[in-house]
Amino acid sequence: MRWLLCFFMLTLIGCSNTPATLGTAAATPPLTTLLDEQSFTLPGTEQHVRLQLSTSAHQEQGQVHWDDNQQWRLTLRVNNELFVLHDSPIAIGKLDYWAYTQEGGFFVTTLVAASAQLTITTYQYLPQQQQLRVHHTYRTKGNTNLLRQSPSVF
Repeated sequence: MRWLLCFFMLTLIGCSNTPATLGTAAATPPLTTLLDEQSFTLPGTEQHVRLQLSTSAHQEQGQVHWDDNQQWRLTLRVNNELFVLHDSPIAIGKLDYWAYTQEGGFFVTTLVAASAQLTITTYQYLPQQQQLRVHHTYRTKGNTNLLRQSPSVF
């Protein structure tokens, strides 16, 4: 009975919706294929931002050789601070991201849609602390099987 109670408490603590923080990372180069790179200055500031999305899938003559499971990496650089937002495999899926400002704050929201997962995560940049506040907005739980997805290009 104690084991069951401990397991239940650990599950509740592990599923807490309390935001975590993410500190800066060491220099992290893009993976084999750079899929997207965006650079801009945050409006009303002198903060330079760069987002890089890369994958371990190889590329030849502009064609990416997709397999059923690749490593994906999304990095965010604000001035000289580097953050790794995503660095893990995605099986038969993709990672989309949106960078935006809201009420003076800077945010990046990611959507991972894959064969066995659907995850929405929002990162809020905290300039004074040189950290990101991580909000796990939505994560599927249990046995998930993605059936359909809208096309990426219209």
